[in-house]
Amino acid sequence: MSDWRRLALSLILIASGLFIGITTVSAQGSNFAVNVAGISKTIEDLSDSSPMIVEVYVQSVFPATEVGRTLETDVRLRVERIIKGASPGPEIVVSQMGGVLGDRRQLTTQFSLMQAGEHYVLFLESPPPPSNVQPRTIYLPPPVPVQRPDRGLPRFKIKGEFVGLMRIEGESVRWSAGMPPEWKAKYDGQNARKSLSELQAHINPR
Repeated sequence: MSDWRRLALSLILIASGLFIGITTVSAQGSNFAVNVAGISKTIEDLSDSSPMIVEVYVQSVFPATEVGRTLETDVRLRVERIIKGASPGPEIVVSQMGGVLGDRRQLTTQFSLMQAGEHYVLFLESPPPPSNVQPRTIYLPPPVPVQRPDRGLPRFKIKGEFVGLMRIEGESVRWSAGMPPEWKAKYDGQNARKSLSELQAHINPR
């Protein structure tokens, strides 16, 4: 391949990541990091880009499973309140990247895996349908089959892997460690009731 064609292909792939908001993962040993393009700058922007927002309690956590080349941990959630979107039913399932499977561990410092009994507000989107087909792009490696377990409940995806993960701890709101410093400075530790009231007012202005 000529140099100019290599350059053109590189520019196309970079542009795709910038404008589509691709989430990529870099791994080192048993640790990994999620690189999320285009993190929302305000909670209002995050709300506007999320088809569904729900207040939930963690009912149980499934053992980690291998999905493609990575571990994922499924979490069963009881829906306490629908803040935005249509009702998905009384319970849903979400998956988090990482987990522990036997002697194999894949964890990150960017966010914590949810635990039974915890209280969250989640910004969600629907996951893509199960598929072994990767979009056709020249010079990509063969696709890795992706098939998540059927838990018998509606499955959703947390926005930006951890961006849409808002934990309610007592009377306060806590955001994941991987959120930008300016986001943490603005929103972390806010009064939970006040935050939810302001979020509801933004979604349903009177």
